[in-house]
Amino acid sequence: MSYPPPSLHRAVTKAPTGPPVGAFVVGPRRPLPVAVGDRVGTGQALAECGNSGNSSEPHVHFPLRAGPDSEVARGLHFEWQYLDDERAEHTRVPKDGTYFTPPPA
Repeated sequence: MSYPPPSLHRAVTKAPTGPPVGAFVVGPRRPLPVAVGDRVGTGQALAECGNSGNSSEPHVHFPLRAGPDSEVARGLHFEWQYLDDERAEHTRVPKDGTYFTPPPA
């Protein structure tokens, strides 16, 4: 079975050098705001968060892979940099249910 299912959209990102590294899967309600070959910048919207399946809340699938083919590309590690409610800075994967903000630039 291919991923994502045909009813969903997928955006794959690629740095100027190196392999494609990210795939964002979004629901079928609207087309993606980017097209094949578009250059995207920091902070640019690539997808919308939605609730298109059997889930209790809107969510985004954010797998990182070392190639565009999710069937064979190896997964890449990712950690968030964020401030918690006490304004302490962290670099890790937050626990489920954690609310956080990006650290100042």
